[in-house]
Amino acid sequence: MALFSASPRLPVSASSAPAAATPTPTPTPDPCAQYSTDTDTDNDGVNDHEECKYSLDFRNPHSDSDGLTDGQELYKLGTDGGKRTPTAT
Repeated sequence: MALFSASPRLPVSASSAPAAATPTPTPTPDPCAQYSTDTDTDNDGVNDHEECKYSLDFRNPHSDSDGLTDGQELYKLGTDGGKRTPTAT
């Protein structure tokens, strides 16, 4: 006669298993956060934060030296203020 009986192992159900840890995504820092949305250093109509975002020079109102201000290009013509506009004279 056996003194101890082996009890069968019960399968672990998905509901009783510990939940897998979900990794928390690391937010990507805004490289332009240091530039103010309230300041337009070069007075071209584009705030310093937007100039950073569009890779423009916040100290130069004509980042691509085509005769149009960055503000004219971005907000009036809809062109890229960092590239020369072919129609500018």
